[in-house]
Amino acid sequence: MYRVYGGSVYRRRWGVRLVLALVVIAVGGGYWVWRFRGRVFFRQLFVPANSYDTIIEAAAKRHDIDVDLLRSVIWCESRFDANAVGDKGEIGLMQLMVDNGAVAEWANSMGVAIPPRGVLFRPEVNIDIGAWYLARALKRWEKYKHCYELALSQYNAGEGAVRDWVPDSFDGDVVSKITISSTRAYVLAIMDRYKYYASRREAE
Repeated sequence: MYRVYGGSVYRRRWGVRLVLALVVIAVGGGYWVWRFRGRVFFRQLFVPANSYDTIIEAAAKRHDIDVDLLRSVIWCESRFDANAVGDKGEIGLMQLMVDNGAVAEWANSMGVAIPPRGVLFRPEVNIDIGAWYLARALKRWEKYKHCYELALSQYNAGEGAVRDWVPDSFDGDVVSKITISSTRAYVLAIMDRYKYYASRREAE
């Protein structure tokens, strides 16, 4: 009887240790998941993509951009996480660059000072500046059939790089000329998302 009882206690102790070990692993793993992906996941779980629809639609109308294209850029840049910060310091929903990017060019064009970093995280400010920058790129390449691809390339890699990717004819292909693989993937991802949003809108 004693041996049976003792064996039962022994097994129970090992069971408790196993449970504790699993808890430690789960907590530790959960910490690192949260550290690297938690904020974005939390935002996606509790803040639906359409939370910014009113702001996106207003900015698209103000800057004369297809609302689904603007929404697709935001999806690709930040997955609708207003607090997103890029590896190079890009800010917010549209991952704006400050000193040598869209924000500086916007401020110079408007004749105003560059907004404080905290202000640039505000969705209405971030989307408006990003939409302005995208609209300017679309205007720059509007005579080409694939102006969307050229404008998106400029948004991602800058106008200097895009000059080498301009097709020889009005309807020439753009994507095949993009020499930066990350930019090519960026453009393709946004165009795929744009087609998805457009098809959903048509279905409605």
